[in-house]
Amino acid sequence: MRNIILWANGSGKTHVLEAIHDLCNGRFQSIHETQCIEGWLETSVGVCKYRMFTDTNGTSYFYQDKKVPRKKYIESLSFRSVSFSPIDMNLLYLSPSHRRDFLDDILDRAYDQFSSVRSKYNRLLKQRNALLKKISQQEAWSDDLDYWDHEIAQTADIYIQYRLHLIEFLQKWREDLNQFFHWKHDISLCYISKIPTQDVAQSVQQYLLENRQRDILLGHTYVWPHLDDFWFFISYWWDKILSSEHLSRWENKILLLFLKYFEVVFLERITKKWIIVLLDDLFSELDAEYSNRVLQMFSKYQIFITAQFFLEHIRESWDFSCINLNSQ
Repeated sequence: MRNIILWANGSGKTHVLEAIHDLCNGRFQSIHETQCIEGWLETSVGVCKYRMFTDTNGTSYFYQDKKVPRKKYIESLSFRSVSFSPIDMNLLYLSPSHRRDFLDDILDRAYDQFSSVRSKYNRLLKQRNALLKKISQQEAWSDDLDYWDHEIAQTADIYIQYRLHLIEFLQKWREDLNQFFHWKHDISLCYISKIPTQDVAQSVQQYLLENRQRDILLGHTYVWPHLDDFWFFISYWWDKILSSEHLSRWENKILLLFLKYFEVVFLERITKKWIIVLLDDLFSELDAEYSNRVLQMFSKYQIFITAQFFLEHIRESWDFSCINLNSQ
């Protein structure tokens, strides 16, 4: 089912999509002092009621008006959602941390265990950095790092295997990407890491040992996965060029939308759940041809799109259920 939400700019269309996204993934994207979202989703067992509430004491989850742990709330959902907003347009232009967060956000929604792995890695990293500062102040010994190096190496290995599984999945779609949009460019996605992805635990531990004195001097751990990155590259016979530096903004938007399509397919295959696609301000910067191509790409999924008005070529080519908030 395709749905289009019509409303003037700045009037709250994005908040509608954010509420659906939050409800379908069991977490609030934006943090306010107090928030509450309530919704009804049609599932295989009928219409189910979901509610999330957060305040200074934390977030509470309710399924069929009964308070449940977040894990049970997530398990009861037969849906996941994937969202694309104007903010996502900056993914290829912002710092590497935003691209790492993009990967980790997908993995967090795909695998129940991933969040605990990432939390453990970040906790170990923080503890190692604290120890580095104590060593630099002669309050501890450098040999005390042996335990933390081993733990970080083992946890980083698990962490990076999740990342690599996702990246390998994305890279398999390279030919589809180039064929779907009939571009003259040869586009590839590259994952950039400081350490070889073979024998990860051993490589990380060796790297930490070799760079121990530098880390003590700087009081910081410079090893991945918290320093990795990924980019789209355009391949020419003489060189590879970043898509963000060579392609126009609308071409990069197409790349990002296809990346979102990868996300949809990945989540669908891993979670075995229905995917709701939320596209905020989709049609800006896209002509009629590419608007239709993107809609074709997501045609098998339930879609919610926001727009100021219903474009004529979209109305003529696609069957949409129109939610006109301008008339409310």
